[in-house]
Amino acid sequence: MKAFEREGEEKIRLSELAVKKFQDALDGTPNNRVTLRNLADCLIKLGDYELARYYYLCAIESDPKDTNTLFKYACFLELCGQFDEAEDYYLQSLEEDNYHSNSLITYADFLAIQRRNYIEAENFYLYAIESDPKNAFALNNYACFLSIIWKKYDKAEKYFKEAISIDSKQPQHLHNFGIFMETIRKKPEDGKKLHDQADDSERKGDSLHRSFSVGDLYEESKKLTKTQKRNLRRTISKIKKREENKSWSNEETVNHTPKKDRSKTKRKKDRKKSLEMEMTEEMLQMD
Repeated sequence: MKAFEREGEEKIRLSELAVKKFQDALDGTPNNRVTLRNLADCLIKLGDYELARYYYLCAIESDPKDTNTLFKYACFLELCGQFDEAEDYYLQSLEEDNYHSNSLITYADFLAIQRRNYIEAENFYLYAIESDPKNAFALNNYACFLSIIWKKYDKAEKYFKEAISIDSKQPQHLHNFGIFMETIRKKPEDGKKLHDQADDSERKGDSLHRSFSVGDLYEESKKLTKTQKRNLRRTISKIKKREENKSWSNEETVNHTPKKDRSKTKRKKDRKKSLEMEMTEEMLQMD
């Protein structure tokens, strides 16, 4: 326990030092978007959300079209529970750069966890992997999604293995695959090896990136109401038909949005649809 406390204290100390360095750097270049953004990131670690928000907004004002800043601010807003505003910024970041793989992954996570819009979430996972096939985080998060939501275990195992083959030192990925091997494949020995490997990586300080946790996603799936579970079963049934017929229309998804919010929701849907069409066309040209 004391070791963990010392580790936590060291992280706080380093974050405080980083804040001081970034603040000093801003004295010379007050409008540097990267410095402003990095300062905001450090302030989040110290729990100063209001000041973090201020510096994110300063970074956006410095360069309103910078994908990384828009993406980071979207993550911050999601962390604060401001989901509608977060989605606006996720979409803005992707409108500036369709191939920003980390933004694609995180937006897919957002759609899966916060919106429970599994159809669009899967589309964005696939776009993320298409834009960067070597992104271990995209592969891991999609594997979790396939395992928990669609229960496509063979396909999920394939993506877990790909993620670890690309980066074998990410603790969360190793833990996720370990849970999968223990609970789905019923191979506790294989699971233990993966957990031991993950613990070793954690001790060495490997890994700093937002990754899906199988446990977190499982907890989210248990929170579904009876109606949501029924709709999910219908959705899965439609997915199967889509795979058989090779055709699918996102418009078949049931709209449960209150009437007063539908105009705003329609604008977001139009933006997502436009973004998806643009990305699909570009990927077809790449092929």
